[in-house]
Amino acid sequence: MKITEKLLSLVHYYNATRQSGHTTLMLRGILTADQCSILTHDLGMFNYIKKNWSLANGAHPVTLNNMEKLRGSRLPLAIDNAALHTIFEQSLNEIQRLNKENTNLKQKLTQVKNILNK
Repeated sequence: MKITEKLLSLVHYYNATRQSGHTTLMLRGILTADQCSILTHDLGMFNYIKKNWSLANGAHPVTLNNMEKLRGSRLPLAIDNAALHTIFEQSLNEIQRLNKENTNLKQKLTQVKNILNK
């Protein structure tokens, strides 16, 4: 299975299983952690999780817009499904865009070769 097919399967899976308990499952795994980083889609989601799950102060927020916070970190990382979905979907879109661009460039190259060979 190609990486694009794997990403597409994951995107479809997360689209089809919204509100099924992904975040709850992830959070149950970190409730006993003294310290951890939690990657969420945005800071609002991190604050929601921290408030509603009474996470310890050792939970460090990381969002898709500040992932540089992970550099040098040795803390365990929990990843919220909304962040995963966004990463998968954006990766798939970028791969598809690059594939299309590559196809267009190949066609242009073929046209130039044909002109030069005349």
